[in-house]
Amino acid sequence: MKIATYVDGGACIGLVLGDEIWNLREAYSLFLLDAERTPHHREIAERIVPRDMSMFVRMHHGRMEFFEDLAESLAERRERYLESASRPLVRPFESARLLPAVPAPSKVVCAGNSY
Repeated sequence: MKIATYVDGGACIGLVLGDEIWNLREAYSLFLLDAERTPHHREIAERIVPRDMSMFVRMHHGRMEFFEDLAESLAERRERYLESASRPLVRPFESARLLPAVPAPSKVVCAGNSY
């Protein structure tokens, strides 16, 4: 599973699946609605998937399996998600305008011959 920061009306975190990039926040919101039928799916998705990649990494460092069910669900129920989306949910990876993965890192660590 790969994630990336890209432009979609501002900086967004995307889930790269094959040759497509999915808006992670919107996809997670629809996943919660579909899988758990929670009425507060948008609010939960906004808390779980921030717009800032550095915050996302801090929140989910070592816990990306949290999103594996989402990735499997998107692959299995692709058309269903696309039909129920009220906003653009997926785009071809080639047409996405990528940003630096972490636009403003808090520090850069260089050691020995690694730079």
